This record gives sequence, structure tokens and C-alpha cells, in this order.
Amino acid sequence: MNNLSSIRFTAPCAILAALLCVPPIAFADSPASQPPLAILAQPITNVDGQTQAWPEVVMQDGMDAEQQRKVIASLGRRFEDFTKKGINSPIDIPRAVKKSVDGGVFRTYSYFFTVHTSLETLNDENLLTKLFAENKNGEGEGEDLGVVGDDKYSYAHEPELLKRISLSMVLRSNDTKTDASVYAGSIVVAADPENRQQSSWAPLDKPEDKTPYLGMGIYTKATPLVELPDVLFFEAHMVFYEPKAWFRGKNLLGAKLPIMIQDQVRTLRRGVAR
Repeated sequence: MNNLSSIRFTAPCAILAALLCVPPIAFADSPASQPPLAILAQPITNVDGQTQAWPEVVMQDGMDAEQQRKVIASLGRRFEDFTKKGINSPIDIPRAVKKSVDGGVFRTYSYFFTVHTSLETLNDENLLTKLFAENKNGEGEGEDLGVVGDDKYSYAHEPELLKRISLSMVLRSNDTKTDASVYAGSIVVAADPENRQQSSWAPLDKPEDKTPYLGMGIYTKATPLVELPDVLFFEAHMVFYEPKAWFRGKNLLGAKLPIMIQDQVRTLRRGVAR
């Protein structure tokens, strides 16, 4: 079994590090009749009440080997290429889906890759808790805000997001396991249960003009391949609302995210290979 206890990764931006960092809380079993994660029970909603549905899982539990191969083929990849071992094995990031809302944009990213490790190692070593950097180790600021039931709350602050805005996020995170996979995810909420921190953004030239922020979340699912049980198929689905005032409609953050994601996945693979 790989020793993963010392893996810590860094991210170039707290927005990514915070969302993709899964908190170290005990996995809970997910009843079949409930969404695998509590955060998936409702769509992503911004402060104006406009919504964007979560992307659906592509690698469903219970698929046989042929069905799993079809999923990978739908990404335009040969099974043998997509599952090969290596730092630079394929990472698929399908084109973002955009939905304009009052000048703002909901951006949706789904990305897919494999990691050569077992589901048992993922559970036993809490690999998902080390998937990406803890926000406090990145360029931003962050803190844990406690656990309520199966949810963990944390705070992340990116002081200079792309040199344009300051972004503060309160994150509600949870994870769970089924008989055949592991899920984990985070969503931005208005405030933590004790209202110690609030989610907001402000332009760098007017830091006093804080505006409440909502509309961002991500979930990840890891599923073993039937033909290769020590190879996990990872899929991650991210949604974020980008107000027009952030970047005046330019796709600056959306263009940067795929590069950041690829760097993080390669770092994960290096850590697992140690």
C-alpha cells in the first residue's frame, strides 16, 4: 500500500485549492434513495436566486466492463491510452458550458482522469483529503470553521484573484462512500452556522464595496475499473457563477482553470507514485 500520509499539494489560486480540497472527515454511507452528497440535493444558486444544475455522474456505480469502456470511449479516448500509468496520462476537460444570466455567466467544467491506486487505499489513507492543497498552504488565507453533522465548514480568502477582485468563501463540504465508489464535494454558502465568516467579493480598487457571493461548487467521484481494480476513474464536476463585474465578461478565470487542473492532477499522480 502506498504511504500517502505526507502528500501535500500547492495551488496557484485559493479558489481552486479551497474547492478541490476535501475535508478530513469520516466517510458516511450514502442511502440508495438519497443523493450521494447532501450538497447535490439542490442546484447551484447565486445571490439573485438564479440556478445552474449540477452535471451528472458519467461513471455510474454498477456498470460492467463494457459499459465502463463506452464511457471512456465517449471522451474520445482509447481505453488502453486513458488508463496507462504515468504522470502525463490523459486528462480530459470537456469544453465549458456557459449560461448567461443578467450579464453574468455560470461556467460548468467536468474533467476526467485515472490514478493507479485502489479504492481501499483511497479510503484507508484518506487520499481524497490530500487530493489538492489545503487552502491555508496556498497563496490565500483560510481556516477551519468546525463540523456540523456530516458537514465540515471552512473559510477561504483569495486576496487578489487574477489581480482584479478579492474573494471570500465559506465552504460547506462533505463526503460519502457507496459499495463501489467514493464521493466528495464542496459548495459555497452564505455563511457558516455561527455566522463568523461570510462569502463575499469586492473589487481591488474598492475593497470596502463588498458584495455577497454564492454560486460555486464542485464534487468528485472515484470509481474502480472492473478490468483494472487498482485503477480509479476520477471525475470532477465544477460549477461557478461569475458576475460580469469580475472580469467584464472576459473568460480570464475559465481559461486559467484547465491549466491549473492539469497541474494538480499531475501532482496527485506524482504523490501516489512515491
